[in-house]
Amino acid sequence: MRIYILIVSAVLLVLSNGVLVQAETSQFDGTWKVTLTCEPTATLLGYTYKFGADVKDGMLLGHYGEENKPNSLKITGQIEPDGSSMLQATGEVGNTAYAVKGSVTGRAYNYVIKAQFNGSQGTGSRMSTIRGGQRNCDVVFIKQ
Repeated sequence: MRIYILIVSAVLLVLSNGVLVQAETSQFDGTWKVTLTCEPTATLLGYTYKFGADVKDGMLLGHYGEENKPNSLKITGQIEPDGSSMLQATGEVGNTAYAVKGSVTGRAYNYVIKAQFNGSQGTGSRMSTIRGGQRNCDVVFIKQ
């Protein structure tokens, strides 16, 4: 009987810990409005993308444009229970006036966004450089 009680207690403890972790991760679940703004550089035009993203079980997925087509962007990544996140941005070049010199329409690109979520909002910044220098891009997330 004592062993049975220990086993049941252990199972309940594991289950309750799983629920706690799920609840912490899920606080960011829902629909988000995303605004990505990239400043102009000496050789590139600036731009702003506005699009939606969904978070389920702490995993963010957002799209601008039509995936795998020119002028598209996809952002994915896990939001940690403390709100920190390293998001992956991938897409295809549209108008080359906004892209690195030598780019062609349809060329794939990618970069990392370091983000921090807090309640119903979040902010992030592009972490990687582009050929020929830095491109400052900021992201704002607002939960709907």
